[in-house]
Amino acid sequence: PGVLICHARNLPRVTAHTFATLVQAGRNRIAAINKDVVMRAEERARQWKDRNDAATMRRKQNDVKSDADMIAKMEAFAQRRKDLEQRHAQELAEMGETKRSMIQSAK
Repeated sequence: PGVLICHARNLPRVTAHTFATLVQAGRNRIAAINKDVVMRAEERARQWKDRNDAATMRRKQNDVKSDADMIAKMEAFAQRRKDLEQRHAQELAEMGETKRSMIQSAK
């Protein structure tokens, strides 16, 4: 009663030419998708190679033998920068205190 039964006689007729056209359109669509997938994969591979080459170049520039050496150098740099910033903050505080005392003495 509520079930639709599909019979071959109810389907539209498809000629051999129309069928071949539909198959070719499907193949073209799949080829375009595959081409897009390949292009994106090639782009990702190129980006990875660029990043890898950049890391290798930085290691050579920094005379680093391994990643562990690079990490140690980066940590040493971070510590030097932290010390420099602390020293700078201390100097600013001292200059502020000197200026404050000069103002107090001028009153």
